[in-house]
Amino acid sequence: MVAAPAPAAGRRLGRLPLTAAGWAVLGGGVACYLVAVVSGFTQLAVVAAGCLVALVAAGGFVSWRPNVALRRTFQPSAVTVGQPAVALLSVANRSRWPSPAITVVDRLARADMRLAVHSVAAGATALVRYQLPTDRRARLVLGPLRVVRSDPLGLLRARQDHGGHDLLWVRPRTWPLSPLPASVVVDLEGPVSQTAPTGSVTFASLREYVPGDDRRLIHWRSSARLGTLVVRHHVDTNEPRATVVLDNRSGRWTDDTFEAGVEVAASVAHALTGNGHRVELRTVREEPGWALRVGATTVADRLAAVEPVAAEDVSALLEAVGAGADGGALVVVTGRAEPRVDARLAAEQHRYSPVVICRVDPGAQAAWRQRSGVLVVHGPDASALADAWNRMAHR
Repeated sequence: MVAAPAPAAGRRLGRLPLTAAGWAVLGGGVACYLVAVVSGFTQLAVVAAGCLVALVAAGGFVSWRPNVALRRTFQPSAVTVGQPAVALLSVANRSRWPSPAITVVDRLARADMRLAVHSVAAGATALVRYQLPTDRRARLVLGPLRVVRSDPLGLLRARQDHGGHDLLWVRPRTWPLSPLPASVVVDLEGPVSQTAPTGSVTFASLREYVPGDDRRLIHWRSSARLGTLVVRHHVDTNEPRATVVLDNRSGRWTDDTFEAGVEVAASVAHALTGNGHRVELRTVREEPGWALRVGATTVADRLAAVEPVAAEDVSALLEAVGAGADGGALVVVTGRAEPRVDARLAAEQHRYSPVVICRVDPGAQAAWRQRSGVLVVHGPDASALADAWNRMAHR
């Protein structure tokens, strides 16, 4: 459960801003007064005085600050799109007198939520339960809570902020995916490429000596037979790895297909993690330390907050692929077909095995194929692509 702390009586009131109606009354009063002075029409002066009295009365009404303390709690702190997230607002009256009816605004990044709170008895606490919006993937910033007071005529509006900000992670949906095909699953008894991580006691193969290699790994008998120095290559056979790259270049997607692409990336990461893989997520043009700054601690959190970036050149995608650690599987989630992308990604097979391209294309049928050693899975949406992936996995 997450709570938004609040000071005893909130922050001080700022200026008392005029509403549109307040500006109309003020402007009308000034105009009436000027006409009365110029023309001597005293009845207009009375109207101007009435406008002034209304504004003064409104100022007195809203300048009184309710002595209330607000606290918002909600759970859970992370949900999947469509799952409920319920918030509970408590309004404690710390005055010796009943508080007036007020409006509390929970300020959200997407749209403010206005909550009506009736009069609260002295020393009592009122509770208001409400649903937080979880219909769309988001890093949803909540707060601060704001008490809004307006006069009966709606001429002035005062605001009083309470507490700070909280985060609700609305994570993308995931679709059930089968493990990668048996013929291309990472082999736990040996390496899948020369780029497999070193350091394990498990012997994998011999390779040519590279300056800087530990000379204790030189296999002298084979070196004498081959006429060149070779070393023993060891691999970490305990933890298979995978790199998932989300191609978030804005030109590859529409709003709907991008959300589908995020769901596919989340589904792949979830399935690989459940299958024992250590998953590394990469996105295009991701700034160093971005995840830490936004508070994302998991792959699902990063996918909840990711947005398209203005990058059209395929080199931006290849840069994200190249930034991944060598070895293991590579899954690239992208949008509509792009010339030469498949061939460029096929060249990554010396670093990864297998290489899988998931393409969300509204004009494509759900299907898969293998070309130049690369598995390509495509479909019009996330659900259809998941079906094609599962057919590929069970081929």
